[in-house]
Amino acid sequence: MELDTKQIKREFEDKQLIDVHKKLTQSRRFRRLVLGHLLTALLMTVVFGTLENPFQYTLSAMGNRFAVSHRVFFIVWGTYVGFAFFVSIFALHRLENYNKPKELMLVFLAWVMLFISTLIPSLPSMPFWKFLHIVTAVLFSLLLAVGSLPFFRFVSEENPRLRKPIYAWLLITYGGGAIWVMLLGNKGIFEMWAIAIYLILMMYISMMLFEESIIKYCVEILKDEKDLNLGIEKAYAQLDPKEKADRQSLLQTLSNMDIEES
Repeated sequence: MELDTKQIKREFEDKQLIDVHKKLTQSRRFRRLVLGHLLTALLMTVVFGTLENPFQYTLSAMGNRFAVSHRVFFIVWGTYVGFAFFVSIFALHRLENYNKPKELMLVFLAWVMLFISTLIPSLPSMPFWKFLHIVTAVLFSLLLAVGSLPFFRFVSEENPRLRKPIYAWLLITYGGGAIWVMLLGNKGIFEMWAIAIYLILMMYISMMLFEESIIKYCVEILKDEKDLNLGIEKAYAQLDPKEKADRQSLLQTLSNMDIEES
């Protein structure tokens, strides 16, 4: 069935739902953007970390002691991973109305430190630069933790059902990393573990928070609709030429909600 988008837009304006529809569209776009960046960063981490043996070499050794292409990939990887962390945390701050610019600045500085760390050569024959590389790498880890952990605590307090999963993921991230260090020392597998699990944690939190946002807006749009399927079609109608429909995931989510309630 072909929907009349102009009529739907007029209907939303009459019901004062046009702003709700815009917020729904923004949430869907940000969800795709954030999850896309995090997934890409995760795949890059796995690919780069397995270019050489991660149980023998650190990521910086892989990026400095082998082919020039490894070094280029190392710089691109570090830049993109830092960018993915910053973009995702920025988007989640905005989604949750969490106005903490200082924490965002710390995450941004973490991105800068990771970028600088990848640029600095880490070779045994260059002890000063190797030391500086280590300092910037440690600063990246500390700044990211200090800048993001308060937000995780806020989310766990605002959403009690997310408290246990968030703390479990953090325990896996830091506890698992500590175990790798104790077993093997500072090797690539430890660095891959810490970064990859943190990215997965960000993906989990992003999926849950954006899904809540999308459901909230959809419920508001659908509350007066007699035909649920038609209402979903209207909610996901392309009132803006740039919009792309994604109705199936919402139908599945609402179906799951009905099953749980019953």
